[in-house]
Amino acid sequence: MKRIYVFIIAALSAALVLAGCDTGFTGTTLDTSALTKVQQNSGTWTTAPSIVSGNPSNSTGQIIQIDLGITNIDADTIPQAVTIYKLESPTTPATQVYTQKGTIPYTVAGVSGGVATLLANLTDASDPIEIKIDSTKLTANKGNTKMNLDWDLTAGEAQDDDAYLYVNVTGGTAATGQQRDPRAVIFSGASFVTPLSITANNSIQINYTYFAIDDTNYSDIFINYFAVEQYNVTTKTWTALAITKDTTNTNVGAGTYRYTFPAATAGATYRLVIKSNSKDLKTSKEVLGFIQKAVPQDNAQLPMVIDTQTVPDATELSWAQQIAVFSTSKGSDSSGANKVIELTYSVAPGSTTGDKGIDETTFTKDNVKIYHTVNNVFVPISRIVFGPKNGSTNEKTIYIYLDPAYTSNGAFEIYMNTSVKTLGDATPGITAKHFGDSSNINEQPYGVGFRMVRSVTFP
Repeated sequence: MKRIYVFIIAALSAALVLAGCDTGFTGTTLDTSALTKVQQNSGTWTTAPSIVSGNPSNSTGQIIQIDLGITNIDADTIPQAVTIYKLESPTTPATQVYTQKGTIPYTVAGVSGGVATLLANLTDASDPIEIKIDSTKLTANKGNTKMNLDWDLTAGEAQDDDAYLYVNVTGGTAATGQQRDPRAVIFSGASFVTPLSITANNSIQINYTYFAIDDTNYSDIFINYFAVEQYNVTTKTWTALAITKDTTNTNVGAGTYRYTFPAATAGATYRLVIKSNSKDLKTSKEVLGFIQKAVPQDNAQLPMVIDTQTVPDATELSWAQQIAVFSTSKGSDSSGANKVIELTYSVAPGSTTGDKGIDETTFTKDNVKIYHTVNNVFVPISRIVFGPKNGSTNEKTIYIYLDPAYTSNGAFEIYMNTSVKTLGDATPGITAKHFGDSSNINEQPYGVGFRMVRSVTFP
């Protein structure tokens, strides 16, 4: 699993709150043999620590078990890396994190399969208690492996890779507040405001998650870290468009910001990205105990695509229409060796293509492809022949001659791109349209703008 930052994945470190009664366990029978280091491969681990069990009360010898997220943990680093805090309520519990009020003593009673069993003296504990796991100090595999909870290129970073867990303590001094989270997802959404318009300016909307905690006006800040780009089907490149603050609707709600860009083009594809410089984007105030980052500092995935939209094109035939245009048959040349795909379509007035039929100048080898599904290859087209109109049936047939050297049988799919056009009716009625798929901007596997229209099987 790969963590995607900023918008669509919840924080990896979830707090688990447990309640229960005193176990009275002293710890004398626990197996401590796993305290010895085991040599394994070096690297990092990305599984966040979690509470396995723990139903403590305000007494001595209370068991707390933590799954540290990796086996072969270096048990001798646990006392330096794990700290248990007594907590107090902050001034404003609704927006502020718990106040740490001293540490709570414990001993490591055993480690097995990556699960550490702690025996804690909770006689003076709060309810809940906080457990911090310091990623700069906790290691596995004889010091070769560290936690990498923000899934970036560097493990064991202070704050970025630290973990915080919370456990209820029966009989402990009650405290209320917000739980610390060093990797809070600061955006609850970023997207186009749809549908995109071809006659008026369009908008993107950025939702800041923690406006109730951090009331900074980010309108002039966020605009520097997001971009709207339009895809050029000719050059197969993305071009950034000018975006400006929506002066009439800069903040449409608490922490929600809008920016505008010019009217869209029918059939064009646009994407919203968070830019490469976004590694520098941070909150202006502490949120859940920390200055939060939009993305990890050394994240190699930027720029990152957040949303993609293709503007509907009224001149594009629907897929159902494209499929229904042709009836297919298979043939061969006079030698009987050359496979010929025959596409017959109606040129009757009011038909999908209109009585003028398909623009034959657009039905070319560049705009039409034949894909052999058995061998997963495109088959070269040797020539395309356009048959005359059949006066009795109001039909025309297009003959696609495959390369004579290609003799394999099986299913052959016919793909067309957006350059293949119809001519419509000679008199007003059916307007000229095009085949293909404007929303397909992928060069692989079939090509930009291409769509499968029909198929035929040989023999």
